[in-house]
Amino acid sequence: HEVCGPQVTTTYKETRTDAENKETSELALRGLQLLSEWTSVVTELYSWKLLHPTDHHQNKECPQEAEEYERATRYNYTDEEKFALIEVIAMIKGLQVLMARMETVFADAIRRNIYAELQDFVQLVLREPLRKAIKNKKDLIRSIIVSVRETCADWQRGVEPQADPALKGKKDPDNGFGIKVPRRNVGPSSTQLYMVRTMLESLIADKSGGKRTLRKDIDGQYLVQIDQFHKTSFYWNYLLGFSG
Repeated sequence: HEVCGPQVTTTYKETRTDAENKETSELALRGLQLLSEWTSVVTELYSWKLLHPTDHHQNKECPQEAEEYERATRYNYTDEEKFALIEVIAMIKGLQVLMARMETVFADAIRRNIYAELQDFVQLVLREPLRKAIKNKKDLIRSIIVSVRETCADWQRGVEPQADPALKGKKDPDNGFGIKVPRRNVGPSSTQLYMVRTMLESLIADKSGGKRTLRKDIDGQYLVQIDQFHKTSFYWNYLLGFSG
């Protein structure tokens, strides 16, 4: 998009690549994080001032008979603080306007990106630890991974490919086993997201109520991928609620 004075024009392509959707989604997340950080700065300063009102001794401008609320607000900010506060509030307002103008673009990219990342993870990434769990008869890990897939996998033909060697704990044939993951403009429900993240937590948790943890039975490379997905997906509910 180009910025022309106060106007912002957003060029919108019907079909964008996974990488473009991801980049746009990350931009939206950064915008939300900045709004959150800047709003916190204003709220924290305001709260601190309410708790620490000034008086006539600290600020000669403050009349002795000033009300407590005036001592906490009107007479409690230096010129520098007032100027900085106006600057931050202007930045918040400006970014809000900018993001509101791009809401349609952001919302579409967010849904497409989250759908792609979730389906690739569930259908492709989890396939390897599932294969290993079946081969090594790790039934609890197998049942958790199967549950994750059943909760939110959106298979190309509507059903899981039963010929998949991974489901029998076997290696792929030499020419590979192709799984085509679809692409759609729809995100998971908050319930699906909650269930998937909770189940994945049980796989990667360091402590398990005194019991042996499951993560010891999962290869390091898969643990890293599951952990990364768990961290990334933390923000998805906030992103999916972007246009709310």
